[in-house]
Amino acid sequence: MILANLSDIVYQVVQTPNMEKALHFLRNSDLDALPLGRTLIDGDRVYAIISSYSTIVSGKILELEGHKKYVDIQYVLSGEEMIGWSSAEDVPVTRAYDSEKDFWNGELPEKKLTWLKLTGGQAAILYPSDAHAPQMTRSEPAQVKKVVVKVAL
Repeated sequence: MILANLSDIVYQVVQTPNMEKALHFLRNSDLDALPLGRTLIDGDRVYAIISSYSTIVSGKILELEGHKKYVDIQYVLSGEEMIGWSSAEDVPVTRAYDSEKDFWNGELPEKKLTWLKLTGGQAAILYPSDAHAPQMTRSEPAQVKKVVVKVAL
């Protein structure tokens, strides 16, 4: 897992061809002008999902997700959210891996998570070894606009 400002993240991530395309997209696109939903960057190898939502107050038990085929770059355009994080190997699976949708789910008590705070201009890169619970808040719900770029391994 990597957490940094978008301007600095290029120095912290392994530059594979797919990752280069993803970071180029984030740095050089008018992200605010993109419609909500899926935007293709390089077919199924690199694509973005633009969303707008209200954060959810974290509960005592949280559902986390994980992926095996893609890395997530979660980039906040505006607002602020918390992401609960845990090593995937420490999360008991509650929904088996769906290879077609590339996700699995598990649950952990809130107190066992590490919390990442993302504000506008910051990104988290989450690998298959990272289980995560995005769209959360530890206080009052807030409106967030975010781009999640899916980068095939």
